[in-house]
Amino acid sequence: MQAAKLSAVVPPEREYGDDGISGAEFVNRPGLQKLLADLKRGPAPKYLIISEPSRLGREQIETAYVLKQITDAGVRVFGYLDGREIQMGTSQDKLMFSVQAMAAESERERGKQRTRDALVRKFKRGHWTGQPVFGYRPVRVGEHSELVIDEQQAATVRRIFELCAAGYGDLKIVQTLNDGKSKDWVRGVLSNRIYIGDPIYGTSRAVEKGGSLGRERVPQDDWIHVDADVRESVEKRLRIVSPETWAGVQKIRAANRAKYLRKPDGHAQGQAGEREHGSIRRLSDRPVSRVRRTARGDGEEPQDRTQILLCAPYDQRHVPERGRPLGG
Repeated sequence: MQAAKLSAVVPPEREYGDDGISGAEFVNRPGLQKLLADLKRGPAPKYLIISEPSRLGREQIETAYVLKQITDAGVRVFGYLDGREIQMGTSQDKLMFSVQAMAAESERERGKQRTRDALVRKFKRGHWTGQPVFGYRPVRVGEHSELVIDEQQAATVRRIFELCAAGYGDLKIVQTLNDGKSKDWVRGVLSNRIYIGDPIYGTSRAVEKGGSLGRERVPQDDWIHVDADVRESVEKRLRIVSPETWAGVQKIRAANRAKYLRKPDGHAQGQAGEREHGSIRRLSDRPVSRVRRTARGDGEEPQDRTQILLCAPYDQRHVPERGRPLGG
């Protein structure tokens, strides 16, 4: 072992590991974050022993930055596969590390592409790709697995669509089900085309930003469907909700979405034409009154005063000059 060659003893609290986490992830890695925290807290260890540079990460820029933090703390880094020290002291050291980091990142990208290609081929043939879907259970068919309807869960799916068709909102559906589900989960069910027998693959993709992995939506034209020659059998096997029910629910949801103003990112920010302010709802085309109780003085009864709140349409609003009443 490299530790023995260096006459080093590795205490248990100085062992760091992030098994099963992508090499492109740097933020949500407990082992790496603990190492960096130990360096700041001190005293820093004399050596860090890894198998190869790719164990620090498989993204060139982030990995180089991590290694620089380690070496700047006075820690010497060794790879036990080749017994060499990994240094960042000279331009040649940095070049050699960059080449190794590029090779590691390239291998990660190729591995990710190979995995995705294999999953896409399976999906197009109507096979199960390993992702659990509420309403179904996987069964083994020859050399592959397929999803079949789980009737107990499917009953919940049908109930959700029935409630939505009856005019229930997402929150009301959650309250009616009363089984710990969330509004986001209900929305996911109501928008998943697998329930009419039309499964879709690749609606989102992984993105790397700021040393962390996230996901972003994929344009609809790039979504992947099952092959035409197996589409009919897949549809028959997976359909839980009728196309008529699906179409009616989507029409209702589209009408509900149209009632809300949208932020630039597409998220709702309130119903068009109305604003909430405390317990008073202001409408853009009508006055609203409220009663306030105002104290008059010591020993006197409070006096009720009625205020009229006028809220002009948004494009007619203006900021009054100092000292002048609004609209004056």
